[in-house]
Amino acid sequence: MASYAQKLERVLNQARFAIEVVNIGMVQAENLLIEVNVSNGWVHDRYVFVSPQGPLAPRPRDFPLLFTPNIPPVNLPPVGRHEFGFKEEPDCGPSFAVMCEDFRRGQQWTFEGIVGIDARAGRMTTITVSATASNFRGSVDQSREIDKKVEVIHVSKLVDLNTLKFTASVPMQQLIDSGDNLDAIHWDTLDDE
Repeated sequence: MASYAQKLERVLNQARFAIEVVNIGMVQAENLLIEVNVSNGWVHDRYVFVSPQGPLAPRPRDFPLLFTPNIPPVNLPPVGRHEFGFKEEPDCGPSFAVMCEDFRRGQQWTFEGIVGIDARAGRMTTITVSATASNFRGSVDQSREIDKKVEVIHVSKLVDLNTLKFTASVPMQQLIDSGDNLDAIHWDTLDDE
């Protein structure tokens, strides 16, 4: 519960963004690496939702502490030469990276994600995209800044303290209400792992 307010803040400080990379040149980009870095924030491929009901109560474990379940390896389909694959996944961290072995002329790649804004760090949150290819010198870099307006409010303005449900609207409210695309939400917990 020590981080309850910060976790609720995480739910409210999210915004959608999109990145589009297009090869408009005459030459293919070989071993294209696209790195996305966020300063004063984090990035994910889905909205992050934390329950306002707080962490789950501890419960006894059903297996010994040294028991390791036999989990089979996940066999992901191979990534083709002209497709993008994640080198580092966007998972509430400050960066992620994708690679494409052969990015042809006219080809495009789009990423639609969520940026989380850290209200306690700096005046702005910056998203920086850097693209490098093995057959070109240097890199192409672009940045966008998100100016933030910080408003300090009591938890009771966001959550009904009797029912422990949000009273304020959250960025992913339409998705929750419709129930159609709930896989567009990362269901986080208040438990510190």
